[in-house]
Amino acid sequence: MEAPHEPVRSRDGEETRPSEDVSPHEVPQSFETRPVSEATLQDAGQLIVELFSTIGHEFRTPLAVIKGYNSMLLLHGQRLSSEERREFHAAIQQASDRLELLIEQVLELAHLETGAVHLDEGTVDIPRLAREAITKAQQHVPEPLRDRVTFHLHLRDESRNETQAVPLVRGDPRRVHKMLTQLLDNAIRFSPEGGRIDVIVQPVAQARMASAPVPPQNSAFFLEICVCDYGIGIPEEHLERIFERFHRVETEVTREVQSLGLGLAVCWHLVALHRGRIWAESCPAGGSAFHLWLPTAEPPSMR
Repeated sequence: MEAPHEPVRSRDGEETRPSEDVSPHEVPQSFETRPVSEATLQDAGQLIVELFSTIGHEFRTPLAVIKGYNSMLLLHGQRLSSEERREFHAAIQQASDRLELLIEQVLELAHLETGAVHLDEGTVDIPRLAREAITKAQQHVPEPLRDRVTFHLHLRDESRNETQAVPLVRGDPRRVHKMLTQLLDNAIRFSPEGGRIDVIVQPVAQARMASAPVPPQNSAFFLEICVCDYGIGIPEEHLERIFERFHRVETEVTREVQSLGLGLAVCWHLVALHRGRIWAESCPAGGSAFHLWLPTAEPPSMR
């Protein structure tokens, strides 16, 4: 399928402009979930064992932090200053949050890969969810980057003109919010020097849909969400595998990023359940762009 136009962006914050030569990473076209049979549950159990055995060291790290700081508090708490105790409690909280996220991602991926996921289908207001996801993302920007990371939401019509309204999407609001949060988190983590992060929301022009090599079969209209950053980018050879579980782009910068490589895999499966499309590309001006197409609940002209 033909990719939506990707922003060609300049470092001084010029308007984004899409390109026309990117092929999307196609996903299965099914909104339905499989029945949870005994075989499905066995598959889920096997997958969880595989996941935990593969990433055991990732779990041991936060556990070691929690155990170490807690032991210090139990043994020497009375001799520690109030500031030291606060630092220890903060470290324990951070490690606990990390461990909770790891477990949540492993279990969610297991459920998704075995088809044991139910979507609460409804209509989704993407601009509202995007604003909520941006607010949440701002709170998770590392302290040293707070003044150097800016978010910009652009709403556009089919002709790429600024607008105040875009079509509603058909899907599960909670899951769509998770997808947006994941893409924004990815943009932040792989922008080690900070910079501008653009979220562009626009309908996919019908003419482009009709001329796509693999046109969508279950929806006549799609809404595009593009999350663009100015970070380290993605090498060409990794683009086709970026949504595989545990896949990470190994560079000097990414080695410093704490990530299992499960977030984008979860995102890929959620897009699949929504009969959507998702893919990534590196931008000529630097950084990465993640493209997400979701089926709309109405034609663009109805809003």
